[in-house]
Amino acid sequence: MKKKILSVSTLYFLFFPYLFVSLLFAQQLNTPPEGLEKRKPPKELKLTSILYELAISPNRENFATEHNIPLHEGRVRVFIYLDPASRKSERESLGKGYNIEVEKQSNDLLRALVPIDEMIQLSKESIVWSITLPDRPTKP
Repeated sequence: MKKKILSVSTLYFLFFPYLFVSLLFAQQLNTPPEGLEKRKPPKELKLTSILYELAISPNRENFATEHNIPLHEGRVRVFIYLDPASRKSERESLGKGYNIEVEKQSNDLLRALVPIDEMIQLSKESIVWSITLPDRPTKP
């Protein structure tokens, strides 16, 4: 009974394509897409449509009631998503400049009461990525 011994060159040709494809695939997984670190959300998506409609509504109280949006003395509770690269001083001046009452803060996310009159201007700030309503009513 003869034992067949595969030569090194045969093994190389059998497994090289698998090795090559595996390495190529692994390299693609580790490389982030081009410009991912610098990409920002489009400006038109910074303020949700319902908040924009509230801000331009001639009768904000009725609009808020019809859409189940709680108002607090002319302010609306929102989540503000900030640019992770923004500095602390920029974030602090943002709160003071727009008369924002920050209720909670975690990294790049603020839960705050924002004056309705200031929402559109606030959404145009470069460090603001988006402004949304909470998914469900929250308590202060």
